[in-house]
Amino acid sequence: MVKATKTSARILDKQNAELFKKLLHLAITIADKYNDDRAYEAALVGLYTGINLYSLNDRKEDIDLYVIWFIKTSIEYSLGRDTEDTRIWKAKIVK
Repeated sequence: MVKATKTSARILDKQNAELFKKLLHLAITIADKYNDDRAYEAALVGLYTGINLYSLNDRKEDIDLYVIWFIKTSIEYSLGRDTEDTRIWKAKIVK
């Protein structure tokens, strides 16, 4: 049995804490590839957005595969790159 800690209305168990740690490491690793300090904040925005949307919808794929697009696209948008993905991102955040 996993010991859980209750924080307000949320319960965080060791397994979820490890998953969050893994996702945070993923975001940092992706940001490292851009060699720009702005990439780290953008990676966290993308990670937050991806986790939020993943939890709102009943997704079947692994969460780490799901959030990669959000992390990468958030970074590229923040760095001013113009790609099909950043145009999709811009359209969603402008609404």
